[in-house]
Amino acid sequence: MYSVLYVDDEPALLDIGRIYLEKSGHFHVDVAESVDEAITKLEARPYDAIVSDYQMADTDGIQFLRIIRKQYRDIPFILFTGRGREEVVIEALNSGADFYLQKGGEPKSQFAELDYKILAAIDRRRVHNELKDSRKQLADLINFLPDATYAIDMKGHVIVWNRMMEELTGIPPAAVLGKGNIPSPIPLYGNHGHALADCIVRAEEEPEKAYPDLRRSGDRLIVETYSPPRPDEKGGYFWLTASPLYDSGGRIVGAIESVRDITQRKETEKKLKRAHDELNITYEHLAATEEELRQNYEELAKSQVELHSAYEQLAATEEELRQNYEELAKSQEDLIRSEERYRNVVEDQTEFICRFTPDGKLTFVNEAYCRYFGLDRQMCIGCHHPVIVPAEDAQRIKEELKKVTRENPVVIIDNRIIMSSGEIRWQRWSDRAIFDTNGRIIEFQSVGRDITESKRIKQALQESNRKLNLLSNITRHDILNQLTVLLGALGLLELEIANPEQRRLISKAIQSSEIIRSQISFTQQYQDIGVHKPRWQNLHAAVTTVCMDEGYCIVDIDDSLLSCEVYADPLLRTVFANLFENAEMHGGKMTMIRVMGQETPYGYTIVVEDDGDGIHNGDKQRIFQKGVGKHTGLGLFLVQEALGITGLTIREVGEYGRGARFEILVPKGSFRISAASHSRHYSAPPL
Repeated sequence: MYSVLYVDDEPALLDIGRIYLEKSGHFHVDVAESVDEAITKLEARPYDAIVSDYQMADTDGIQFLRIIRKQYRDIPFILFTGRGREEVVIEALNSGADFYLQKGGEPKSQFAELDYKILAAIDRRRVHNELKDSRKQLADLINFLPDATYAIDMKGHVIVWNRMMEELTGIPPAAVLGKGNIPSPIPLYGNHGHALADCIVRAEEEPEKAYPDLRRSGDRLIVETYSPPRPDEKGGYFWLTASPLYDSGGRIVGAIESVRDITQRKETEKKLKRAHDELNITYEHLAATEEELRQNYEELAKSQVELHSAYEQLAATEEELRQNYEELAKSQEDLIRSEERYRNVVEDQTEFICRFTPDGKLTFVNEAYCRYFGLDRQMCIGCHHPVIVPAEDAQRIKEELKKVTRENPVVIIDNRIIMSSGEIRWQRWSDRAIFDTNGRIIEFQSVGRDITESKRIKQALQESNRKLNLLSNITRHDILNQLTVLLGALGLLELEIANPEQRRLISKAIQSSEIIRSQISFTQQYQDIGVHKPRWQNLHAAVTTVCMDEGYCIVDIDDSLLSCEVYADPLLRTVFANLFENAEMHGGKMTMIRVMGQETPYGYTIVVEDDGDGIHNGDKQRIFQKGVGKHTGLGLFLVQEALGITGLTIREVGEYGRGARFEILVPKGSFRISAASHSRHYSAPPL
């Protein structure tokens, strides 16, 4: 029986959790209502695992996890909490949590899953310790091999460095074990850049680029290399061989390499080759002398022809220069007329327009620019911008202007300015770089306008949304905690009461509580509709992520989605999750869901269909109305709202009795097709 420490600042949850976990017979559970109490218990006795809530009064679960990893190293740690935001999950796993489990589900199955994860974490820690012992035994065996031998793991870190390797390189094991990217401690690799074993762990497709003389024998790499002389030592030739290391599942987990000195044999070969090369050089020198004489004769004949051709080309160039001069005079007249028209258009604009050199000196300003800043045009030309910009904005403007290229010559910058009255206002500038024929920037043309009011409105709206979301999160977390206690207590009562009428009432209370929990949890998915900026999202990746995260194993995803991206709200994945859940709940004998898409004359159509019961013709419009449905009544209504943010629409066109078919219509400009990086057909894996 394993000992478990359960930490939560909700006494009722601690009591329910302890009862459920000890019923399995696997654990003895101690509880603590604070991190300080938990640390006191850890100092008094060892535990096989720790289960902790995230949101506690004094110290949260992440801070507690870091204390455990610092003081108690590798005790298995499971974060069991009502907080389900992605950043909390990522921070927990990055801080060393073994598992993350969210509260709020049906107590029996939830605590059964917690029971399983605790056992899995304890077993995984035991296997890790056994693996360390096994590696130690392997290192001892390799240490007594007659050839210089070492091994690295998949990160390139040295895990074995035997006695002969130390004699060959003069480097003791303590200087390299556990380290990677060893610089020249192995001089025999010369200019290859890295060891032969690195080619295996890096999975290089063409290690021959680093080792042109490389030979293969099965999965082994074999090469001969030369090590240049070092101070107080001679150079030499070495025979290298490297092979992958496999785990019990046949996966490569590292590589081992052996080194053998073959200097004497190579020196003999070199002497023989040197004598042969000297004979070849003598013969080639005689042949080259004969060829040189022949070429000199041909060049004399060719020079006479080129002289005649040069005279004719000179006459043609003179005529071309005369024509260019006439065209240049005409172009100059056209330029003067065009410049006058351009100046009239610019002066009539209400936007601020200016031109300036790369060092910031103004070369042109229009009337709107002077009127807005209260400046005289003649005082501006040839001077730096007289406008005062906060230091941090000025630095950002410089960095943005450095990014322009001939291919992308325009940047749009929002920045603040300090008016002469001391008022701070916002402006938006569109800056276009002008290049000379050599690709150097000679000037910038900028068009700007005042966006102070829109900025203020946007900031006020963002602050309002932040406060509303904070209040919603706090309230939802507290309600779900109390619902978990209520469901847990009702579950225990159901096990103890035998009266049929009382059991019926308890079952009805549990059902009502589950509906309340579902409705509260459902609002969390859609509280951020329209809060975050839309972004380009790959359809295949979005659907695949939903299938893997939610465990849908009957979804067939068409290859055509690999190359399609749509511009939509970040809640696009939640849209697919809701459509899959809707099919699962209301599809009857549904056995398959298919997701596909195709380009149409009006845009792009995404199809989500199943082979279930389908939807009555009279309900095809009603299902998207608020409050219609057998569950929360919000799912398809909020799906429609989330899609509508970027102009996407949804409709149901299936035939009743043959399955539901939802079509999401993406207008032109909100999707893009790119060449797929690879072609494959995905079906969700069976659970």
